[in-house]
Amino acid sequence: GTLPANMILVIFLSALLTLCTPSPFLTSYQDIPLNKDTPTSSLLPYQDTIQLITKQGYGSEKHTIVSDGYHIQLHRILSPEQVQGVVLINHGFLADSACWVYGPPESSLAYLLSSAGYDVWLTNRRGNMYARVHDTLDPDDEETKKAFWDFSIDDTGPMDLANVID
Repeated sequence: GTLPANMILVIFLSALLTLCTPSPFLTSYQDIPLNKDTPTSSLLPYQDTIQLITKQGYGSEKHTIVSDGYHIQLHRILSPEQVQGVVLINHGFLADSACWVYGPPESSLAYLLSSAGYDVWLTNRRGNMYARVHDTLDPDDEETKKAFWDFSIDDTGPMDLANVID
């Protein structure tokens, strides 16, 4: 599962410009006190990226890459059409891959691209819910959480995105 480098069209949005639609669940659950022991599955009707894609009738795949010890999930929307190229979509600041698939297929960029025949890959960044696993560090452990969170955009861009493409 690596992406062919010669077929990649990268859409990289900065933290200042994100076209993601906010989660319809954020306002519904904003008053629920959460801690590390509160499983997100208890916040129904929460659905993860793969569930959201499947709900809209698209095929999907989950892939995991390891970059600097961080296990980062990628989500792929399988095109119902003959593949014309590959599109890699990266979310903005404080978001995740689900932000591209919250809306209806006729107005969400990821679905529009897939329906147009593109092989769509949705990335995630270190620390979001799809990238909270590390080979040796735990984001919730008092002894290792500082090291887990010790990264910047300078790491997530050149290092993690390069590993996604490779």
